[in-house]
Amino acid sequence: MCYDIKSQLESQLKYAKRYTPELVPEILEKLAPYLDKLDHQHTSAFKQPNLLIYDDLKSAPQIAQWGLIPHWTKNELDADKIWSKTINARGEHIFDKPSFKLAAEKQRGILVVDGFFEHKHVNKKAFPHFIQAESKETLNLGCLWDVWENTQTNIKLKTFSIITTRATPFMEVIHNNPQLNEGRMPLILDDKNLSTWLSDVDSDKIKALIQPNKIKLKAHPVKAIRGKNIMTNNSNVTDEHYYHELNPPKTLFDDF
Repeated sequence: MCYDIKSQLESQLKYAKRYTPELVPEILEKLAPYLDKLDHQHTSAFKQPNLLIYDDLKSAPQIAQWGLIPHWTKNELDADKIWSKTINARGEHIFDKPSFKLAAEKQRGILVVDGFFEHKHVNKKAFPHFIQAESKETLNLGCLWDVWENTQTNIKLKTFSIITTRATPFMEVIHNNPQLNEGRMPLILDDKNLSTWLSDVDSDKIKALIQPNKIKLKAHPVKAIRGKNIMTNNSNVTDEHYYHELNPPKTLFDDF
């Protein structure tokens, strides 16, 4: 699954600076009240953070809240119930599930991140790891988005879900939760596929992109990212951390 990410504002603005540099000053002016809240060294989906997503590479990115609320949601009570169930969307089912079907057909997006976090399970304990591109380049995560209008406040809210796919062999070693049937990972898209992902109407072409990406990833353990009093939105959240359980001492019977 994908519940924790690192996505700095500079990374989120990557495609605006590449494809629409003339819009960047206007974007930053509009985002001025939110700039500090959009820069995430670490954030969890359960905090319902705001991030920038692209639904068109030729337009400015839009602020969206993590946890998709379908447009047909009736009221605030229903919205509160559904968002935590739509943090991720299993890529194999997005064209069938009512919560995702319309978005899969017409409302796909890109979230640019520096990396993401997953927990590796060893001896019934979970150890957080930070995963990023081996090159340390940003990653393009495939998303679905929708706009829900709160009829009680008349406020429109753009929300999104990160698509997941089956894990690569590398990610299976890390995302090895024994309670799950298989390892999962976020859908990572190559730059060359972004235009197709965002605008193509051929569902078969979109389905063909929903598979583990061959981009080379690397990972290392980090300090705890969950917990009541843990503060993780700081620059050292991705620093490598030593866990004895992950590095047991060798014995005379081990090969050196």
